[in-house]
Amino acid sequence: MRKFTVQVFLAAIALVVTAGGASAHAALRHATPAAGTVLSEAPVEITLEFSAAIDVARAELKLTREAGDPIALRAPENAPLTATTLRKSIDAALAPGVYRIFWRVISVDGHWTRGDYTFEIAPPPAN
Repeated sequence: MRKFTVQVFLAAIALVVTAGGASAHAALRHATPAAGTVLSEAPVEITLEFSAAIDVARAELKLTREAGDPIALRAPENAPLTATTLRKSIDAALAPGVYRIFWRVISVDGHWTRGDYTFEIAPPPAN
């Protein structure tokens, strides 16, 4: 019985250590524009900051209108191959409305993470 208890204890420790390692994957720390914000002016770029280095060349970043229509994004010239920040310029002027940002990145440890969120551009104030 004692041997079984030791084995269960060691298995529990292994689970805790493994779970702690998973938290080292690239998690979104900060985003501009931020999730859920209502902006008075349209942003000209999207910047996502992660908790760990990512493979920028394999990262995916998409912007769509509320109806799902894609909006062209452009990567900056001279972007590093790995970094903790993913940045893309918005090619079009954005009209008032709701927009969704989709992202998918692979951290340098080889694990993919993904997410999405919305932000809104408010209509200009009535005169």
